[in-house]
Amino acid sequence: MPNIGVVTRVLDATTGNQSYTIAKGYHSGTGSVSIVLETKSVTPTKSS
Repeated sequence: MPNIGVVTRVLDATTGNQSYTIAKGYHSGTGSVSIVLETKSVTPTKSS
């Protein structure tokens, strides 16, 4: 079984980097996976 060690990945919904497949092998348990949150805003318009 290969030693993968520490694995850290950042997922980003806007760039298509939306998933991460965990590799087979031994992990140290100290890695992390995080996501960059999207920020959306809406500007209300006045209807006539």
